[in-house]
Amino acid sequence: MSTQITQKKKRGLASWKTRDLLVTAAIGIVFGLVLAGALNLGIVLGAALTPLIAVILVMPVTVLAGMMALYIIRKPGTAVISELVTGLIMAPFTLYGVGALPFRLIEGVLYEAPFLVTRYRRWGWISMMLSPALPAMALFTMAMFSYGGFNLEPGMIVLLYAGNFVAAAIGGALAKALADAIAKTGVLDSYAIGQERQEEI
Repeated sequence: MSTQITQKKKRGLASWKTRDLLVTAAIGIVFGLVLAGALNLGIVLGAALTPLIAVILVMPVTVLAGMMALYIIRKPGTAVISELVTGLIMAPFTLYGVGALPFRLIEGVLYEAPFLVTRYRRWGWISMMLSPALPAMALFTMAMFSYGGFNLEPGMIVLLYAGNFVAAAIGGALAKALADAIAKTGVLDSYAIGQERQEEI
């Protein structure tokens, strides 16, 4: 008589494997450096254009780390960890320093909120593009207060928010496109994103 042993499915951080942490950290490191460069470029653009326009132009890069890691790993806490690593890496290279860490953590939590509702099961283009919208709106509202944006004409305020929304959506789409491109190489076959690609083939 055979004995069947049924193990309960691990949840939360208990479900994480070493490779999950390594991939999440690697994404955070890479995009931490990229974001540092983008933010410094944003300072230059802010002087040449306006700070609020610069924030919009940098927004697609801002969402890449958290959204890309989340799309690949698909486990609770992924975006938070990735954003934390991103914040730590970019800190020495920007004027924001470690002061940006709380904002990165908040972003990570907000990125995950829509996927938590669907239990991390929906990863289409719409989900990936709309998920960064809430944190992007929150961050842009802070920028509006910082740079006196609410003193502008109502029509301009609406236009700026619309531009920020679109920029965040582009960032989410770019995160998905980059991850899908990497998945095609086969290095992510052990993840759901790689298995989806194999099923399509």
